[in-house]
Amino acid sequence: MKTQFELFPNLPVVRNPRTYWIRYRAYLKSEKWKEIAEATKARVDYFCEYFGPTCEGWTNLECHHRSYANVFREVPGIDTMCVCRSCHIYIHAHPIIWADNDNIPQAANDHEPQGN
Repeated sequence: MKTQFELFPNLPVVRNPRTYWIRYRAYLKSEKWKEIAEATKARVDYFCEYFGPTCEGWTNLECHHRSYANVFREVPGIDTMCVCRSCHIYIHAHPIIWADNDNIPQAANDHEPQGN
């Protein structure tokens, strides 16, 4: 039987939480993360997807993990979203909002029914 490392050679081996966070912080400075963050922002034309109470719209944009399930192998727009700094702080200060990925707020006009 193959080991986990043999089955998933590109995944980091995490032995303890401290090691994970050290790797995660280093990853956020990597070229790979910068490419994912840029692709996430470009996907929504460089505008905040969250629309929180103090949203800055298109300024101070950052990339937020919707889920940490695919960290180190994220898919832009699925595992990540584009948010302004203000909304990013708000999201992390109100984690209950992110109990599941279906609670992502939408702009009021995103899903209006079309006329008959």
